[in-house]
Amino acid sequence: MAHRLQISDETQFHLPEGLLIRWVIAAVFAMLLLFVSLTLHIDSDTPSFFIWFSLALNSVILLLLGKEVVLVIIDEIKTKQYSLGTLIFIGVFSSYLLSVINVFRGGETATYFETSGMILVFYIGSLLIDIYLKNQIGAYSKKWEPKAPKLLVKKKSGVWERVSSEDLSEGDEVKTEAEKVIPADGILSSERGYVREAHLTGEPTAILKKRGDKIMAGSIALDDDLEIQLTSSYSRSSLSNYLEQFEWEKKQLSTYENISRRAASFLLGTVLILSALTLVHYLWMGETSSAINHFLSVLIIGCPCAFAIATPAAIWITQKTLHDQGILLRTGSKAIEELAKVNHIVFDKTGTITGAALIHNVEIMDKSDLDDQTLLKLLVGIEAVDEHPIAEAVREYGRKFQIEPLHLSHFKKMSGLGVRGDWIDENERKYEVELLNRAHPEAESLDKNWFGLFVDKVMVLKIEIYHPLKKDARNLLQDLSSKGYKVSVISGDPEPQTEIVSDKWTYIGNMSPREKAEYVEKKKNENDKVLFIGDGLNDLLAMAKADSTIAMFEGSDKNKVEADMVFYNPDIMQLENLLDQAKRTKTIIYQNFFWALIYNIIGLPLAATGFLSPLISIAAMMLSSIFVTTNSLRLNTSEPITYD
Repeated sequence: MAHRLQISDETQFHLPEGLLIRWVIAAVFAMLLLFVSLTLHIDSDTPSFFIWFSLALNSVILLLLGKEVVLVIIDEIKTKQYSLGTLIFIGVFSSYLLSVINVFRGGETATYFETSGMILVFYIGSLLIDIYLKNQIGAYSKKWEPKAPKLLVKKKSGVWERVSSEDLSEGDEVKTEAEKVIPADGILSSERGYVREAHLTGEPTAILKKRGDKIMAGSIALDDDLEIQLTSSYSRSSLSNYLEQFEWEKKQLSTYENISRRAASFLLGTVLILSALTLVHYLWMGETSSAINHFLSVLIIGCPCAFAIATPAAIWITQKTLHDQGILLRTGSKAIEELAKVNHIVFDKTGTITGAALIHNVEIMDKSDLDDQTLLKLLVGIEAVDEHPIAEAVREYGRKFQIEPLHLSHFKKMSGLGVRGDWIDENERKYEVELLNRAHPEAESLDKNWFGLFVDKVMVLKIEIYHPLKKDARNLLQDLSSKGYKVSVISGDPEPQTEIVSDKWTYIGNMSPREKAEYVEKKKNENDKVLFIGDGLNDLLAMAKADSTIAMFEGSDKNKVEADMVFYNPDIMQLENLLDQAKRTKTIIYQNFFWALIYNIIGLPLAATGFLSPLISIAAMMLSSIFVTTNSLRLNTSEPITYD
């Protein structure tokens, strides 16, 4: 059901103070009111005290919950966007006022207090459920929201002070810390330094910057104490523009939501016209009591609760089911709708279908007096304590081949270039040991993905690093292809791995973030429905162009916040279950829509012609909603799995 409650931020809906407690009290009173009303309808000799008791109960319910409906109506009048709240308002307050008039008129006139009370309690209860589930999803998103980083800024006094990036201004001079994001655009004031521009290039290669070179917001500083003169504020940086473009690209309503809105709008007009005609017809016939009864019956039976919960009920159940499987559904029905129509799946390679770095090849050079085993021990020893993924790959190689590391002293990181240390042999001879990548001037001859072990400035050993496919990743690509999906793997890496290449799917390398986005847009222009799966900031533009998106839990916080779905189950094979679940959810939603349509086609004429009383209309409305909910529960068929 449509409602407009206060939202304090992008992810959390805040209830009016005490609404939950008020609703519980009102629900108890509504049950008592229904019992009293049934007594009045069954036994005509019931004492008049019961009528006045019904008036009191209904009045209390209106005092407890009526304010929320009135606020919705005021908001709808201001915005000229009418919803089911209009029907609720008319049904609740007209039945209450007519009942009050009949009480004071006396005689055997009918009252409709149970109608007013039950509709209001049912309506507010549905809002509470809706808000609770939306907040559950919002809570996951909120914990991943990236906060503005703090960094050192030079004040007029010459003192460096740590401030929030949001307070930066053009012209400020800032100082970097290694492995931290540079939050705004600027010009390098220091002599030289290394940064990583993965958000622009998609590759983690270190880039040497010299005095006067431009530094783009979102770059990673690889050196401490680089001084940068800012040319933009945090909010007006190139990175902010990049993210704003993504936000603008991704927001649109789903077909399911559009159907619900249009159906509710059409039904609202139809019910109002039909109820008015019913009232006029019976008043013209001189049947005042029947006119009011039938008027209320049409309003109640026409309350499209089944339409209102047809989509949310299915989406809620799907969200829970996917959560049990390690998949967080973030953007509701739009994600499921688009996922059900997907025929082309685009994977970003690194971090999505490939796992942790491993050593693929080791070559020992004939340039050292040290034996091969000693060189291997030096290799493992120099990476014994570092936390870098390459270091972990070297240690894994050592564990696999049972290579004991040699102890090195004076260990030092050279950000973006490698590591160095000293080794003293049994004869007290000191050796300078370095493991360098090709960004270092002494290792420029190395090919991409190769690292060199240097002893006393001479390269004595080379290792090739590669990122292997995740478990079952190739099987997933093959399964998706065999099911008729078009599959593409795209990457910023110019050199493809052998196991990724196949004639069953497309592989394209050496792509910038902009080229990835253009590739997705090209496929959409060919009438493909595209699902994009990525993990880094450099994937955001491509994600914005795609019909549906998935972020990997190990990836960027911003990706997890903005993606339609997040995989925090490491088993990528869950993608097949997700695609199947989306198709089943689409089927259930359309079944719910069909039932809601048939219910109103049959119910409205019956109510207008006097075959349904207000009380029976309430029961029919509730049964319709129960049917839609029960049908949606068929989506909850999978068992929860255990994952880290």
